[in-house]
Amino acid sequence: MDELIKEQKDTGLLSTEPVEVKGVKITPYDLALKLWQKIPEGRDNGPQSSGLKVIVKGEKDGKKVTYTADMAGRMAPGTGLPAAIAAMMMADGLVTVKGVVAPEGCIDADIFLGEFLKRGARIHQTHKIDSMFETGK
Repeated sequence: MDELIKEQKDTGLLSTEPVEVKGVKITPYDLALKLWQKIPEGRDNGPQSSGLKVIVKGEKDGKKVTYTADMAGRMAPGTGLPAAIAAMMMADGLVTVKGVVAPEGCIDADIFLGEFLKRGARIHQTHKIDSMFETGK
């Protein structure tokens, strides 16, 4: 998909500079937006899916550790469910911070993930320790 967009940009289709076509000035970008409003019938839109990967690296008890969480699948678990759960938490008074705040600054992760998993989300988790053995003692 990125290559298709790059080609469209390189050919000028995404330009906002007007061009003359048969004596009429048009903006290629505006034309592209108009034509993209209709998806061709019978077009294969591919599977509706999403994915997420979180990698956290640091130290725990003096050892280097890496935690990884992966999720892939239908769109709802990765997009709609998190927003719906956050909205319900707000309605229940579990989010009290006002203004624009990152989720990790105002949402209790344990409550959120519990609700997320209860609704069918599947998260694959790994925990890696660089070395379990003590050296130099």
